[in-house]
Amino acid sequence: MSNFNLASVPPSILHKILSKVATSHIRDFGSARIAFSGFNQIGREDYFYRSADLIHFNDWIDEVNAVRKFRLLCYQDGNLEAIYMRVHSICCSTTKLLITLKVGQNRV
Repeated sequence: MSNFNLASVPPSILHKILSKVATSHIRDFGSARIAFSGFNQIGREDYFYRSADLIHFNDWIDEVNAVRKFRLLCYQDGNLEAIYMRVHSICCSTTKLLITLKVGQNRV
């Protein structure tokens, strides 16, 4: 097998690879960006965060801060899934609070 050179891979394929790495294990995302300058360049682009696939994003407990930062960057750069997830989270929290308050009023 001949040597494989990542620098010869088209940016669109590198984007897909890095996106898959980021959504499966956030620490590997950081390592990939350190290991290869092409991944680092893609990881700095707003488009990367705007287009990231968050549906299958694994929220590992020991990586919560890195996950939150990644989602925040996606949200700030206009990723529609990140915006939906944030609005959904806020709406669910508000609904739970209103239900709690209503139940509390009925008990008084």
